Amino acid sequence: MNRLRVPIARLLKMSLRDYPGRLCSKVYVYGCNFRCPYCPDTGLVFRQQGGSVVPEVDVYDHLYRVRGYVTGLCIGGGESTLHNGLLGFIYRVKSLGYAVKLDTNGTR
Repeated sequence: MNRLRVPIARLLKMSLRDYPGRLCSKVYVYGCNFRCPYCPDTGLVFRQQGGSVVPEVDVYDHLYRVRGYVTGLCIGGGESTLHNGLLGFIYRVKSLGYAVKLDTNGTR
């Protein structure tokens, strides 16, 4: 049984630009309800067959290891609000003491 709730395409371990005022990590999720011809992340719109997925537990483990100097997590993609498990994922990240920034197209 696949327990994946948020299909994470990749984890950026540190960023100075994705969460203004914070050193953050960033996850990119698969799936988007737009088909913008100028999208810089077209590989995230559809998960290609065989496309790798980062397990959520790997994100939690990373965040646990960098506590104290990374203070936020940015969730982008793709459109993360398309996934039913997003709220649970955010709750778990916040329970580790992180601020969460959500990049969204605002349609959901």
